[in-house]
Amino acid sequence: QQYLDNGFTGLDKKGGYYRDENPELLAFLDATSLAADRHASQQTAGFRSKSISAPLDGSAGRRARRESLFVSHKLSNDEQSADVVTVKRRVKAAIAELGVGYLDLASVHSPATDRERRSASYRALIELRDAGFVRAVGVCNYGVGPLREIAETIGREDNGYLNLPAINQLELSPFNEHSDAVRYC
Repeated sequence: QQYLDNGFTGLDKKGGYYRDENPELLAFLDATSLAADRHASQQTAGFRSKSISAPLDGSAGRRARRESLFVSHKLSNDEQSADVVTVKRRVKAAIAELGVGYLDLASVHSPATDRERRSASYRALIELRDAGFVRAVGVCNYGVGPLREIAETIGREDNGYLNLPAINQLELSPFNEHSDAVRYC
């Protein structure tokens, strides 16, 4: 089991999707919303999906089903912006279209933009977390350089609160170990 700083546990099973034309998606989401461990991840590239909220339809048990489903969203390079307000609007629009009320995890999908966009996008996610729209903030594919950038610019606010990523999702294999990033984290 994995534990995030938002108190959610039980991420042993994971299902992510890119496009939702697959007729098996609704069956997967329905099954995962009733299973002991579940995680549905929306990865965007200029589209949104309402499919995640389908298993939550109906008032009876909706809250219990939502609380048992871990929903994450990755902010694509195209969605990143130097304007914090723009990023917040995009994430709130994704929450509304998904029909979930909040995200358990929102991540900046890639550091392959400029420093200004990365910083503003991450700061927007922190502000959304502090406002209750997002429970945890993370990054994906970040090496030591972009991680240090967060630590130096956003990692510690004036109140001393630590705003480091809750997670850094990396592809790991015997041929791609990311040893430096793993050690740094």
